[in-house]
Amino acid sequence: MWLEANQNGGLVNLSNLVEYVFFQQYGFKIIKYLAANFDMVEILNNTGGYYRLRTPMVDNTGAPKTIGSIFAMIEGQKLDFNISEYAVSQTTLE
Repeated sequence: MWLEANQNGGLVNLSNLVEYVFFQQYGFKIIKYLAANFDMVEILNNTGGYYRLRTPMVDNTGAPKTIGSIFAMIEGQKLDFNISEYAVSQTTLE
């Protein structure tokens, strides 16, 4: 959208703006939900409707979280956050 605005004297197509706001609203809902459960939520990437986020492997009470438990958290909120696809993975030390 920034490229479109720069190329068109600051103007953007209304449908592009609405889509951007839609994705941002749902993205922030997801981030807020995760922030309520973890001490930190890091946004690694946000492109269109794609978010790549990082959380610690312990919740905000210090209890360890497994990949499965984080997957279950997201799966349980999938409809509320309008998520069509997602993945949960552990960072590797490559």
